[in-house]
Amino acid sequence: MACHNCKLGDFRKENNYKIVWGEGSLNARIMLVGEAPGENEALEGRPFIGRSGKLLRNLLSEFLNVEKDVFITNTVLCRPPNNRDPNIEEQLSCFPHLDTTFHLIKPKLILTAGKVAAEWLSRITHKDYKIYQLEEAEWDDVWFLWLPLYHPSYLLRKPTEKDKFKATLKKYSKIIKKLVR
Repeated sequence: MACHNCKLGDFRKENNYKIVWGEGSLNARIMLVGEAPGENEALEGRPFIGRSGKLLRNLLSEFLNVEKDVFITNTVLCRPPNNRDPNIEEQLSCFPHLDTTFHLIKPKLILTAGKVAAEWLSRITHKDYKIYQLEEAEWDDVWFLWLPLYHPSYLLRKPTEKDKFKATLKKYSKIIKKLVR
């Protein structure tokens, strides 16, 4: 299926990139929402498989079975030019896919990776957020927990933040493990 709802579709086609729909079990209790596919992701059609994605999957795997427990997607399904943040129009173009994915999975926990994803969920839930702070949130009468995290590319640039990231997951690990049972 080809999508051309926004200019990212044209950019995708010009560069022979793939749509990055998402990946994971539809029975997952956790949904991870990133910002946008990077180049590796756009070439392979899979989310979070580049250098920062490998770091993220590695950090999460200390607490979860990522393939079984987490469905991974992004606010937009196509790579923006020059790895820029997706704009609001592009996010709105992809929103029907995210909305459908959310309602299919009905996650008990949403992890947002990065500011763009956190702001996206903040608009939907009408809630402010604090990084590394677990909160209850609601989307179309579906209640879930929300944990905003730094994007793994930030952790690569600021390695000292990896310890805070791990400490946050450890802090909430009992809650997370209960959710995936």
